[in-house]
Formats: sequence, C-alpha cells, structure tokens
Amino acid sequence: MSEAPPRWRPPPWCKPPQSGRTPKLEVHDGETLVRTIPLSGPKLTLGRQAEAVDLQVDDGSVSRTHCALLNSATGTFIMDLDSAQGTWIDDRMTAAPQLGERLKSHEPRELKEGQTLRVGKSTLVLKVVGVKAAEFEPWKIPAWCTLPTAQRVELVLDANSPLAVAAAGGPQPIIELATVKGLVLGRSERFCDVALPHESVSRQHCAILHDEDTTYVVDLGSAHGTYVDGVRLTADEHLPLRDGALLSLGSAPVGYRAIIRGTAADQAAKKQKK
Repeated sequence: MSEAPPRWRPPPWCKPPQSGRTPKLEVHDGETLVRTIPLSGPKLTLGRQAEAVDLQVDDGSVSRTHCALLNSATGTFIMDLDSAQGTWIDDRMTAAPQLGERLKSHEPRELKEGQTLRVGKSTLVLKVVGVKAAEFEPWKIPAWCTLPTAQRVELVLDANSPLAVAAAGGPQPIIELATVKGLVLGRSERFCDVALPHESVSRQHCAILHDEDTTYVVDLGSAHGTYVDGVRLTADEHLPLRDGALLSLGSAPVGYRAIIRGTAADQAAKKQKK
C-alpha cells in the first residue's frame, strides 16, 4: 500500500483569524450555493487529490495540490501552489472558468470582501466573505429615556472598595446622573461615557437609564456580568436601581453606590404627610 502524499505546509506567518474576523468560503455551482466552509484555521488547501488537501475539487484540470487560502491575524490571502491550469481571482459571480486575473505561483494575494476565485477550468465559483471584522456600532441611549425627576442622582465610588480613592487616570469617584438621560459604562474610553480599565470589563458593559422617576441599570451583553448587590443581571434586563444599591462590573476591584434621592414620588409622599 502506497503512503499518503505529504500535505503542504503553510508559511510560518499563518495563524487563525483574530480581531473579530470570521472569514468563510462559499462554494457556488452555477447560481446555487452548495456549501459554506468556515476559514477558522491558519490555512485551507484545495486540490484534486483528497488525501493531500483540505477541500477536494474533483476536476481533471485542477492540480493535486492546487492553491491555499491563508489567514494572518488581520487578513485572508489566496496563494497558487504552482498549479498547471492556474488560480484566478475576480469580482464577478459568473460561472465562467479562468475568469479574471491569473495569480503568480507562491505569491500570496490579500483578498477583499466578496472576491471570487476559480481553479483550473472548473466552473465552480469560490466566494470569500467575512474577511474584515464587522463595523462596531456604539450602543445608543433609547429614545424613551428622559431626564430624571430626582433632585440628586449619582454613582459614588463605594467606600468599601479597594480603590475607594481614585488614583490619577482611575475610575471617577462621583458620576453625576441628574443632567443626562443615560450613560454607558465599560472599558472603552472611545465608546463609553465612563471608562473602567479592567480586563473583566467589556468594551461596552452596562448602561444607566432614566425614565421619569425611575432609574434603571441594563447589562449590554457583557462577558463577565453586571451585578447589583451581588446578583448578576441577565443581558438586556432593565433593573430599577434603588437608592444605596451597589453596582459592580465583572470582577473589577471597584463598585459604585447609587444615590437616588428626591424623586417626584418622594416629594408627593412628603406632601401627604404634612
């Protein structure tokens, strides 16, 4: 019995995609999408000989080891592996063989979103999608939010916290809430109103929102959780924040006490007592 042919080895710079990228290879036969293959590893080889490649293309014009799709941390590439009938790159979905530009052998070409590939004289169209990370959309304060009716609404760095006195560049000791409809807390200085630089805090972690005389805290799908008095919120849960409640983000060594006093309901109750 003959031994299986050796598999082609990728260059040392190849690695799984990072930075939120999820590249995929779509295999189209004519106008029909027949298969979608995640490109989650360092490489995916294509060719006619099943034992030598990751994806077999059963066509006589395709070389045994024809080409390879390669990932770096930030990009996805196509490289011809000295094929006889060529690897072709284009932007069209037309099921025509050898359409577009023929690649030079062993020269990696970075792929753009939606570019198409053809191998040999095969009429299969290989389309690459997801090569770039999706644009990050900052979370927005909902339209239903209003300014609070309370006379005093603050988050105050908890006196029992290991960082009760904020160092230069550290968490804000007092966060005023009475003049805003809402604000976002998280790790990102760019996308948050209050930045808490800790590895367990998500880029956008939670938000504080006002609806007339009620103040809410809502978790924004954080990885390590938003806690109120030690109880973790479920994602997108709007929890009314009571006066004196302790708000914690992930395992960050700081917590904030909610100061919510002088609401319209409080004022009404005081008038009834008089």
